[in-house]
Amino acid sequence: PLALQVKLLRVLQERKIRRLGGQRDISIGARIVSATNRDIEALVREGRFREDLYYRLNVVRIDVPPLRARLGDLPALAIHILARQRARAGRGPEALSQEALALLATYDFPGNIRELENLLERASIYCEGAEVQAVDIELPRRRRSMAQALDGPVPERLVPEADEESLSLTDAEVAAIVRALEKCKGNRTKAAIELGISRRALLYKIKRYGLS
Repeated sequence: PLALQVKLLRVLQERKIRRLGGQRDISIGARIVSATNRDIEALVREGRFREDLYYRLNVVRIDVPPLRARLGDLPALAIHILARQRARAGRGPEALSQEALALLATYDFPGNIRELENLLERASIYCEGAEVQAVDIELPRRRRSMAQALDGPVPERLVPEADEESLSLTDAEVAAIVRALEKCKGNRTKAAIELGISRRALLYKIKRYGLS
């Protein structure tokens, strides 16, 4: 609410707060971390978000791309989520098979990380071993083909002789990198931005996959 935005702006500017019902201001030392999935600049133009508050908050900005734009993070995210679920439940799988990861890479995750957590929690219930298999994963009907998941045709030399469903996560990542480099005419900095990863990470992957 705009009224609350005014109070928050005062806190950021003066580094002071007043408790509810209090009679005096209290100095504070705090760092503010804010996150949103809304287009704040559009809200500013519409008069629904204070411009001065926006600039106060927007000091160090980190844009986190959606999960579908950083499929290379799937393995690490999946392992982290499974470990957290296992700690909470006291049981559960510890890893995902390559086939399971490749299957997840064909989905666009409109619900982002929370939807991945939901899918893995359901898969953990079905899983009978220490590793989640593709058969344990139940994807919604919005599933896409691997070529669509990469937002463009998969380069022919990267497609295995089997059907596209057998394309591994590594092949998918390589194809995405090749597509980004071609789109950015070999500019690795722009390609890294396109992929939603750091330039250093892109250079590592190019060397790892022999794409230089």
